[in-house]
Amino acid sequence: MIQGLVVDEANHAYSWEGRRLPSVTQVLRVLDDFGDVPKDVLDFAAFRGTAVHEATALADRDDLDEESLDPELAGYVAAWRRFREESGFEPLLVEHRVVNLQLGYAGTVDRVGQLGGRMALLDIKSGSRVPRSAGPQLAGYWEALTWMVEHGYLERSLRLHYRDRYVVHLRPEGRYSLVPMRDPRDRSIFAAALDIWNWKEAM
Repeated sequence: MIQGLVVDEANHAYSWEGRRLPSVTQVLRVLDDFGDVPKDVLDFAAFRGTAVHEATALADRDDLDEESLDPELAGYVAAWRRFREESGFEPLLVEHRVVNLQLGYAGTVDRVGQLGGRMALLDIKSGSRVPRSAGPQLAGYWEALTWMVEHGYLERSLRLHYRDRYVVHLRPEGRYSLVPMRDPRDRSIFAAALDIWNWKEAM
């Protein structure tokens, strides 16, 4: 953790030395159009996504109480475990805070670890589909991880190649798909979204 970085867990907000920093997901809200989806459906999907993230993180830390696991989450956790077993993925960072003070944003990466003999950045999704913003989201996390490595906040062994970004899409019936994020436009799209966020904040 970077000294001076403050995380407001309740509001998913970040600040550094009194300076408010948008999260990667806040920056990218401009890209996702859910206007035709009822609010209660969106709220439930967000709640479920948070619960899936927490459960899989506990599983990776060998701290998951299986007996207290909500049956609605069991399939997602089984899918994650199946992915780890079949892919050999070994996490080194789990739900890790990241920041890029040069560009002025922060976030929480789901996983960084070894996949197929290479360092990989993973984002876990549990919705009905992988959103188009997933690529730019991972680009934002990649930029933050790279900044932290270059400035000595993370070990150089955690340096990532830009192409090694993936979504692990978990399904409630225990299946998963590994989706590579390799659109070369992802970085510029994230940068544009960040510019828009900063522009709105300055109004």
